[in-house]
Amino acid sequence: MSPMQKESAYLHLPTYTAGIFFHIGNFLAIAVYLLFTLAVIFNFQIPIESTTNLIVMILAAIIFIAAVCGLALFIKRLAKKELRDLSCADDYISNLLCTIMLFLTTYSLLTLQFGAAYYVIMALLFVWMPLGKIKHVLYFFFARYHLGFFYGWRGTWPPKKAIQYDK
Repeated sequence: MSPMQKESAYLHLPTYTAGIFFHIGNFLAIAVYLLFTLAVIFNFQIPIESTTNLIVMILAAIIFIAAVCGLALFIKRLAKKELRDLSCADDYISNLLCTIMLFLTTYSLLTLQFGAAYYVIMALLFVWMPLGKIKHVLYFFFARYHLGFFYGWRGTWPPKKAIQYDK
């Protein structure tokens, strides 16, 4: 759905944009974690040359921007009474875990040292994932696949234009 069609998005475009960057950064950070963990498990070297070093720097920059966006969203949630009233502990824990993970991933990419703090936060994040609101990371792709597979074959997706009835 276009952000211009959603009141919660077009009235708060900076927050909406920060949320998009935050989600992209989390996706990239989890991909980095999986890549480097698989490299350790299967004992293969990831070549860090001038080309890949540029890629690592770009990844680190994107993930850092996402971390700053996550921190800004966290501060906004703390600062605005309306958001505080709507928030529960899960909102704070999920945002904080993801934001710390993004900062640690940025640091780890820049130093190419994935230390104990990085792996502890990643472990906490993966333990929290099925329990908290960030469980959508686990089921998002499966839900998208199911939606396309189930509705796509019936000719009902994408939805047709709504019928307007006269009152």
